[in-house]
Amino acid sequence: MILDNIMVYNIDLPPDFQGNRLHEHLNKFDEKFLKIVAGFNKSFLEHFLIISKGNVQDELAEILKKMEKISSIIGPTGNLHYLSTNQIQFILTKIGSLKLNEIKESKISKIADEQLEKQFGPNYSASTAMESQLSSAAYYLSHLGYNQEEIKEKIDEARQDSSKLDLLFNLAPKEIYNVPPEISRVSISASSPQSIASEQSNSTNTNHDIENIINHHIQSIEHDISEERAQKVNETLQLIKAHVKDRMTE
Repeated sequence: MILDNIMVYNIDLPPDFQGNRLHEHLNKFDEKFLKIVAGFNKSFLEHFLIISKGNVQDELAEILKKMEKISSIIGPTGNLHYLSTNQIQFILTKIGSLKLNEIKESKISKIADEQLEKQFGPNYSASTAMESQLSSAAYYLSHLGYNQEEIKEKIDEARQDSSKLDLLFNLAPKEIYNVPPEISRVSISASSPQSIASEQSNSTNTNHDIENIINHHIQSIEHDISEERAQKVNETLQLIKAHVKDRMTE
């Protein structure tokens, strides 16, 4: 798995590990340590290759335990999964000065902030970092089909409670197709206070307008899809269904 990850991450091996020498090097480690290394991302795996060169397992046991603990904090399921590659690499340079029982989310977050201060200057604060993440979240939600009002509401909630920031990146898509701007405008005008009084009289016209807009939007999308591409997608879907039918157990 480690060798596969090195290939997938496109990591350039140091000369000392090229050929079959990396395999020989890894065979010197116990399985429990190899399992730790197998779970590393690219930054951690590259760091391991650097620090393990010329060192035996006993010299690296404590460091690998520290790396495993940090990896769980900044990994996909950790609360600090949003840290940048530069921040992760900076954290790895601090491992030697950390004690195993010191490695906690608050400590790692503080070290990550140090990297931002070094990169952007002392004026770069945690609030600036938070706003940057909120901007990314807003962009992400817009591509999931959320309208501006919904995005603003969720961003404001995360701004008041930072623990809700991670939830923004795990929301389900609202729809397959993005809502055309024309529909948004019609929907907003239809729900405004001025329109409520006359809702009964113009609801039929509004629904008809929305239906026309949707049909036009779908036609414009379908126009961009070639017949050959559509046929290929259908063939692929049939293969998927056949594979599931053949392979899935009860």
